[in-house]
Amino acid sequence: MAEMYPQSGYSFLSMNNRGHDCVAEAYSNGGLVYVGGSLEGFEFSVRDIEAMIKVATELSGNDRVILQGHSFGCDKVVRFIQTRRPYEFILLSPADSRPLIEGFAGIPIESLARQLESKAPELDLTYGSQFYGVRAKNTSYAIPISQYALVDALRPGVVDTFSLDSHLGIYDRAVIYVGTRDSLVTVPTGIWIDRLKRMMPRATFIVRDGDHHFHGLEEDVVSSVIEWIASSNGE
Repeated sequence: MAEMYPQSGYSFLSMNNRGHDCVAEAYSNGGLVYVGGSLEGFEFSVRDIEAMIKVATELSGNDRVILQGHSFGCDKVVRFIQTRRPYEFILLSPADSRPLIEGFAGIPIESLARQLESKAPELDLTYGSQFYGVRAKNTSYAIPISQYALVDALRPGVVDTFSLDSHLGIYDRAVIYVGTRDSLVTVPTGIWIDRLKRMMPRATFIVRDGDHHFHGLEEDVVSSVIEWIASSNGE
């Protein structure tokens, strides 16, 4: 993307919000330690996106900004648009977070948040002085994240962005990539697209036989996004 957007005449600025859900890892005296700051609250991503837009407009000299998010970044872009002025936006692999997290933990979101707050041992958590090493049972996958950030990310209002019961209604121009082999989508592709269409009726969809990261389809997906951007130049 960083190469293809400029080749088509569009500036591209890639940034993450503070902590990017996790924290940086580093080795000190032979041991792994977590350094840097973690995202302290989901709503802080709105402020960070505001700062990103300011930097982008100052660097490019162009007031037209199109927001793009991938995976959980889609939730953040949508939340920003809900609370700030309208923007065109690009969503790459939005996911239904609630069933994913509940399947990961084996318990409902509300129970998970309560247990995290009380540091329940049955969740197989390892605790540091500041950060959790959250590990799914019977796996080696771990996520370093602060207790406050983790509990905040599990609030129903956050994880329900694209849920079946969501009342999301956004009418700005958008393009959305959906992969038919995306393991983070918990319902059949057709049902997922219909749900997103109800929430974002002006959206254009790029549907491919791809995974969550559209491996092997990068040029195809980005080319389709660029065509969508170019088609809106006259609007």
